Amino acid sequence: MTDPIIREVRRIRKQIEEENHNDWKALDQYFRAKQKERKNQPVTYKPKKLPDRGVA
Repeated sequence: MTDPIIREVRRIRKQIEEENHNDWKALDQYFRAKQKERKNQPVTYKPKKLPDRGVA
């Protein structure tokens, strides 16, 4: 038995893919446009430099 939330997420994913003709470039543009519509900016973290361990 599949979780109803998982079924809903998969249904929506399939719908979005069909609307964009399963084209990866179109999907990329779609999600980038959706991201710009949001007021909250995506979280980004600067990479942390690892400490020098003296290993060659």
